[in-house]
Amino acid sequence: MKDAHLKWFETIKIDTRKKASAQTQISNQIKLLIRDKHLVEGDILPDMATLAAFTSTDEATVKNAYLELIDQVYVTEEKGTYKVVRLQMMEGFLKGFYSVFETFQRHGFTPSSEEISATLVEHLPPEFDVLSDTLKGPFIYQRRLYKVNDTPLFLVDFYNLPQYFEGMDLPLKDIDFLTYFKKEINRPMVHFNREVLALKPTLEEASLLDIPGQSAILGAKLINYDKDNIPLNFSIWRGSLKFSFYLKTPVQ
Repeated sequence: MKDAHLKWFETIKIDTRKKASAQTQISNQIKLLIRDKHLVEGDILPDMATLAAFTSTDEATVKNAYLELIDQVYVTEEKGTYKVVRLQMMEGFLKGFYSVFETFQRHGFTPSSEEISATLVEHLPPEFDVLSDTLKGPFIYQRRLYKVNDTPLFLVDFYNLPQYFEGMDLPLKDIDFLTYFKKEINRPMVHFNREVLALKPTLEEASLLDIPGQSAILGAKLINYDKDNIPLNFSIWRGSLKFSFYLKTPVQ
């Protein structure tokens, strides 16, 4: 590891007055270093003995801190080496909903999507409790699996307001959400809330994405609002780590 990177780990301190455990304080401070881009993808964390000395703790505490970071998809472990992963591997997705497909097409890949299910539901999942006082069901709950060159890369759960689709002839399950949001009908998206998450997929989701069962993966929670501050759609996205390979592949 370069000394320039090592100096940041010397800033990690344990505050005994805090309720958070030493391992959580260590993992939280490393997450801040990643978020502030003092540490970037590929940087290697110190060995456990070195960081234990910096923080006046022990190797077991540091190991548990590293395990927290692995579980939350900030770090990966390869043959005993702990390495920073790309936290926002879907930066294009978080900056603009449609730029994911455009990025794939620009790189010469063929993106596609297929519907897994589409139903009406009365309640939103707990991730959207912030909306519970604003909206009433039913909601469209549509799951779509997105592929590139037939490789499953990310799964999106859409939760939408049925009233925005009144007058359409198509059944709800046949609505092309990508086209819908591009057109934005007469209520354009004006602002949004987008948050990176670490998620543990269900066995079904792991199977759909062709990833090891229930290991933590990167995801995002999105809420898009119209000019009247009413959510147009809200969704949970989860993606395979294979996604980063495709985004970083040179244009063909």
